Amino acid sequence: MYRAILLALVCIMVSPYAAQAAVLPPSCIMAVATDSGIHVVRGEESVYFKNKTNVILVWLGSNITKATNAKGESVKTSGGIAVSPTVETEYLYTFSTESGQKVTCAITLVPATATITRSTLVTKNENPTLQGTSLGTKNVYIEVYEDAAITPLYKSKLVPVKNNRWTTKITKDLDDGIYTVKVQGGQNSAFRTLATGTLQVGNIPPASLKVDTTLVVQNIPLLIGGTARGGSLVPISYVQILN
Repeated sequence: MYRAILLALVCIMVSPYAAQAAVLPPSCIMAVATDSGIHVVRGEESVYFKNKTNVILVWLGSNITKATNAKGESVKTSGGIAVSPTVETEYLYTFSTESGQKVTCAITLVPATATITRSTLVTKNENPTLQGTSLGTKNVYIEVYEDAAITPLYKSKLVPVKNNRWTTKITKDLDDGIYTVKVQGGQNSAFRTLATGTLQVGNIPPASLKVDTTLVVQNIPLLIGGTARGGSLVPISYVQILN
């Protein structure tokens, strides 16, 4: 997968003035990716991602002859690795030319988590106030989707996280119904969705609600006392199924 990302980065970095490449200064670019998307970084940046997500980290230098990692170890001038940090971790690469010019690119991966307070997901208010928690990110934003929709019906502005908690009011009037709520990472979140919940607004017809059912299977005896004629077949019990 990282080869495809490298190809995309090359397309971003390729100069239309290829003949002048020898005099261009060194440059670098990095990217992080999961199944949820790709985020490209020039220079240095912190990137939030959903905790326990596998991440592919890719780097690419241009107009350079050497590359090293944060430990000073030599690495390929372009490459990729799979990482899954559980704590905030910086990945830094320095790219240099034969003449000694240097440029640095770095990505700090910050694992993040979020929740939505369940009690705020059931409301009769057409402009519900949602609350929850978030660790690892200073901001989140909230998206509301109608059933099976791909694009959000509503998207909040950035919501600040204070003392690991967030709260926001949905400013769009919502009709009675069932919606999907997503807590997304901040502006520079590569892997957006940190939490998902089902929002119930107003009075919902029973047919619209998913109700868990249980099958009860039990034996019901037919013979209680009495006698049976010799040689006859008599049912002893039957199975009753209650839903």
